[in-house]
Amino acid sequence: MLNEMSDGNFAIDTECEEVYTGAFTDLLTGIRKMNEEIATTVRGVDDASGQVLTGSTNLAEAAQSLAEGATDQAASGEEMQATINELTSGIKTTAEELGTAYDEAYKYAEIAEGSRGDMEVLVQAMSRINETSEKIGAIITQIEDIASQTNLLSLNASIEAARAGEAGKGFAVVADQIRNLAEQSAKSAVDSKALIEAAIHEVGDGNMYAEKASTSLREVVDGIQAIADSAKK
Repeated sequence: MLNEMSDGNFAIDTECEEVYTGAFTDLLTGIRKMNEEIATTVRGVDDASGQVLTGSTNLAEAAQSLAEGATDQAASGEEMQATINELTSGIKTTAEELGTAYDEAYKYAEIAEGSRGDMEVLVQAMSRINETSEKIGAIITQIEDIASQTNLLSLNASIEAARAGEAGKGFAVVADQIRNLAEQSAKSAVDSKALIEAAIHEVGDGNMYAEKASTSLREVVDGIQAIADSAKK
């Protein structure tokens, strides 16, 4: 029995109790008790080893899960960082584009403002031309009146020359020349007046369209300026 125990077999028991007598009986009892205690201890150690193994396995699985979770979290963090970087880059690009748009809008606003100023100068020039044309028309009207009066005077002179007979022939020739000159002046005045009136009409139309263009250009300038201000904000 002791040999079996020394080999690690604690499940052994003797079947020959009648062989043990006297002090050997007490020895057998002690050996059996020791065998049971050792067997119990071995079973406890075996159970504890099983529990340790199970715990180690669970701990390894938990560590693996934790590692996988950490890896996933790191990957998610990298993706989030990449998204933030992309968003930041997009915001920067948008800001740069808005800055460029503001500069372009401001540049064209200045050009449009300059064109509007030129248009206003044109309107003022056409207004002055219109005023001058009206003054010229008034002068031509006076020329027509003078030509008419000159023609009437030359006609009266011709009548008086005819009454004077031979003595008034030279005066009659001069009167005819004056009358012809008056008629030519009157005709030229009428033609000039017609041209001036047509010019006044054209200038008036041009002035009206120029004013409309100036107003429209002012609206364009205001619109571009508003866009530029909005882009700047």
